[in-house]
Amino acid sequence: DHGSTTAILRGLNRYVTASDLLRLLDYFPPHMERRVYDFVYVPWATGGTANIGLAFVNFEEHWHCRQFLQCLRSAPNQRRLLQWGVRSVGQSMIQGRGGNLEAICQKRGLAGMTDEDAPLVFHQGKTVSATWALEQHRLERQSRRTPQEGVRSLQSSRMQLGMDNDRFEPGVFNSSLQHASP
Repeated sequence: DHGSTTAILRGLNRYVTASDLLRLLDYFPPHMERRVYDFVYVPWATGGTANIGLAFVNFEEHWHCRQFLQCLRSAPNQRRLLQWGVRSVGQSMIQGRGGNLEAICQKRGLAGMTDEDAPLVFHQGKTVSATWALEQHRLERQSRRTPQEGVRSLQSSRMQLGMDNDRFEPGVFNSSLQHASP
């Protein structure tokens, strides 16, 4: 797909870590001046004895992902992948660094950003914390909302909090919320 930025590797040897995977990723051409991926995740089974045989890599741009997938599908590189146990590569269902971080956070909570098997996250080729990247993603997503989307989001949040009987008007402060506890 033209817009895909996240690749999935299936069948990964069970003892490969995200750090190990970086060596594999850095091996494959096209060699760039810096890393062009911004998210590497090798989820481990509960108990941490082995990974679950999957790896996710998100690239900064869709054409980097496409080049990577094409490179991996060549015969010589497929032999190298088999040494790592990788049986197939393709596009992931969840796309984007932010989308993947949100999915991990939804499944495992914020601990998923700091656990031993937390994703490795990069910004312009340099390592950053997953928590920082998640916060940046949320801020960017919020800044892209139109004022009307913000109103709908607030109305939805109010309904989830049991405040659906209150009338909401943009720009009007509801004093009944003034003393609400977090």
